[in-house]
Amino acid sequence: MDELGKRPLDERTAYGRAPQHHDAEITEVGPGTPGGEFMRRYWHPVALAEKVGPKPQNIRILGEDLVLFRDRQGRPGLLYPRCAHRGTTLYYGRVEQEGLRCCYHGWLFDVEGRCLDQPCEPEGGKARHTVRQPWYPLEERYGLVFAYMGPPEKKPVLPRYDCLEILKPGERIHADGASTGGGGDHTVEIVPTNWLNDWENVMDPFHLPILHTTFSGVQFVSEFGIMPQVKWEHADHGMRYIAYRKLDDGREILGLLSGGVVGRRGRILGATVVGIQAGELIAPWTLAMTEGLNISAMAQVVTPYPTLGEMNKRAAMTYFSDLPASPWAQRLIRWVRRLG
Repeated sequence: MDELGKRPLDERTAYGRAPQHHDAEITEVGPGTPGGEFMRRYWHPVALAEKVGPKPQNIRILGEDLVLFRDRQGRPGLLYPRCAHRGTTLYYGRVEQEGLRCCYHGWLFDVEGRCLDQPCEPEGGKARHTVRQPWYPLEERYGLVFAYMGPPEKKPVLPRYDCLEILKPGERIHADGASTGGGGDHTVEIVPTNWLNDWENVMDPFHLPILHTTFSGVQFVSEFGIMPQVKWEHADHGMRYIAYRKLDDGREILGLLSGGVVGRRGRILGATVVGIQAGELIAPWTLAMTEGLNISAMAQVVTPYPTLGEMNKRAAMTYFSDLPASPWAQRLIRWVRRLG
């Protein structure tokens, strides 16, 4: 009761609550942070290969500002943005046959940071071989440019994903930089959220019937409005869930989504989610730019469609009759049959 003894005190108001805070151990991704060092043990897609050309680009990856370019030989390079000579930004540099030349005193660096020329120095720089611009290794695969930003002695082999390696006649790999977490707007490439916001959501199938079917209208297919029966299980790469829906017309719908949580690169922090979407195999990545921004990249096996939009209009599910006759698919079918 209040001091007058006439009215009951309000309970559980917002007064006095602790300030909001974040779990820095897993959400911060800059150099030296626990989450950032974990992520730096794996390869990450940093750009679409087709968008990396002879014009330098400023990019921010895992809290680091870097310059991305492609030399006139076609090799991609990723360098620290401040010239090793006087600290001028290399963003305004000129791409040449052998690499990127600084706009201030003309020092030329190749894609691995070697200084090849110092035009203001005698004989092009007698000691140029002692200079190395900080750089990161890059590899191109599946239409994406991957970077490794960790300790050189711990660099792993860039993985190959079987769902993107074997193409059937008429199939191709489509590389897409639009954010998978941008609410369906494929023009959005940077999302102002933490990477964890996106990936804890991946293992939550129950928001589909509420957010994506009821509140926002039918964003995928109307069948997602049915509450699923769900099973989560651990996997070698992290975890996955299996969502089963039985429709009034007798159809049975099975959804499988697999996300690394700590496994090989897993999500927690950096792995691939491989799922079945409209009968297509997809392998999307979400990469933290900083603790507050995400970018996404996707490599997807698709059959010919006029536009990406047309492809994305397909139902985001597959029916039992469409599931491949692989051992894991048959095991899933047996499991959901037992749900009855």
